[in-house]
Amino acid sequence: MSRQVSEYFHRTAADFDAIHDRRGGCAALIDRVFRRGMRERYAYVMAAAAAARPPLTSLLDAGCGGGKYCVALAGRGLTALGVDFAPAMVDLATRRAQTAGVVVRCRFLAGDLMTLTLQPADLVLAIGLFDYVAVPGPLLERLRTLTRRELIVSFPRAGTWQGWLRRLWLARRRCPVYYSTPADLQQLTGTWPGRTEIIHSIRGDWLLHWRQP
Repeated sequence: MSRQVSEYFHRTAADFDAIHDRRGGCAALIDRVFRRGMRERYAYVMAAAAAARPPLTSLLDAGCGGGKYCVALAGRGLTALGVDFAPAMVDLATRRAQTAGVVVRCRFLAGDLMTLTLQPADLVLAIGLFDYVAVPGPLLERLRTLTRRELIVSFPRAGTWQGWLRRLWLARRRCPVYYSTPADLQQLTGTWPGRTEIIHSIRGDWLLHWRQP
């Protein structure tokens, strides 16, 4: 993860996290038009976690942001660890867990996923993380080694008009963003054992869902 990305999210943590909670006004309208995929990804992850058999017991959320996934799944009984490179995001996530009353099942760390000592989890998530990773292979492989059962990762889709607007918007804020095609994902995961699905129905994103054999 580049320094530019880390600094951007540390600066904008509170505003970015508010996307999940806005209900009215111009900002909420922009979120509905340009960030609908965030809600669709969330719904997919919650449904996949609920459908897993036997039930999942642990979560590692890579690039956890404000902790929305960790808190929601901790509320369903999982033990959750969220990791983010922006300390301001980790602070927000900790407060969200405290407010939700699940802090005993949630822990958050600020640091580099490639160097932290982490334990494998039943479910590993990386939602909205690879948007900002120029060379995804090493980090994706690292997450696979930390996955006991299921890995769900999002990649922003190349070639959409929302993607071009987002690239321009982030460029003004000195934050790079990277887009992917199904061929890119197949190249990254082609030698993996087990079952790999590339979900095409999520607006603005591809979801890569891998299950251990």
